[in-house]
Amino acid sequence: MAKGNGNTSWMTLEEEVDRERKVFESDRVWFIRRTFLRKYWNEVPRDQLLCLSQLFININMIGCVYSDSVMEKVRKMGSGIMEKANSLYLENQTKTSTNGSVAPASVPSTTTAPTTAADRPKIVPNFPKSSVRLNSEDSHIEEKMKQIRIYLLQADYRASAMEMLNHATGRARSPWTKHFSDGVLRISIANILVFQHKFTQPNVDSTETAVNAIVETFLHGENVMVKNKMLHFSGSGPQDLYCNFLKRCLKKAEKLAIGANTFKSLLMALEKVNLELSQHSTHLQGWSQKVDIRIGDLLASSRVLSKGECVRAKLDKAIDDMCAKISEIISRGSPNIVQTERGLELR
Repeated sequence: MAKGNGNTSWMTLEEEVDRERKVFESDRVWFIRRTFLRKYWNEVPRDQLLCLSQLFININMIGCVYSDSVMEKVRKMGSGIMEKANSLYLENQTKTSTNGSVAPASVPSTTTAPTTAADRPKIVPNFPKSSVRLNSEDSHIEEKMKQIRIYLLQADYRASAMEMLNHATGRARSPWTKHFSDGVLRISIANILVFQHKFTQPNVDSTETAVNAIVETFLHGENVMVKNKMLHFSGSGPQDLYCNFLKRCLKKAEKLAIGANTFKSLLMALEKVNLELSQHSTHLQGWSQKVDIRIGDLLASSRVLSKGECVRAKLDKAIDDMCAKISEIISRGSPNIVQTERGLELR
């Protein structure tokens, strides 16, 4: 029997944990949170554990960012949880597709006899179905893309985006390729176009930036669909992937950006949501120069400095002032990203 909570002392650990499922939780999210709860059910007070389990879901499934101490605590407690849950999820997804039937999500109980492979529960994949009947090839590719998402979730949290994508596409046997044409970078997975963007900011690592956006989109995008040899997330195609990635990450940075009034503080805030802040200077006529502050390939702010402003102290002050304005735009929420002849700009 599990430890008692109120009048539940007669219940098994599995039954106690199952009482904590929220009515709106999908099978897959509950399956992961349930694994977390069961690991610590007899070690951590119930209310505290429920809070920690939700933080674990928020961080790993939604991309929420909390204080460093909270992130570290949840990371340590969650070590191995996602891998175990996703491994079981994959097994049960395969079992479900083979048998053509679905059973409620469940984790094998440690208090009962060992469960055989034939008895393992079947989990409903948490991917919305399109009402339009797809041809068999598109359906097969969509399943491949869903597998890639699961493999990305299993990747080491310390790995780079490039390492994660290589790991996931390798496991799914769906290699990714890149192609430059007319200044546009296109990245495909299994010959399906996933990413398309024209990089306009100088000295930006386009491949690394693109892969970073692709990995984040696989993890946090919704409604995966293949149409005309192109991958869509929630109806948006490859040409919109990078802009949508920026919007999601900037949304996560709203609270972090409050008070980030220097280049250094804004840099640290954006790093926590997987965005790279950089500055680029261009010398103009005489001693004047133009300073650009970029977030990836997004031009966040631009200013022309006169000769007198180009000395180090005044230059640093000007850059900090630009970052303070960027911080204000982000912290207000819903920053406007527009496509101009100079590329993507923050307004």
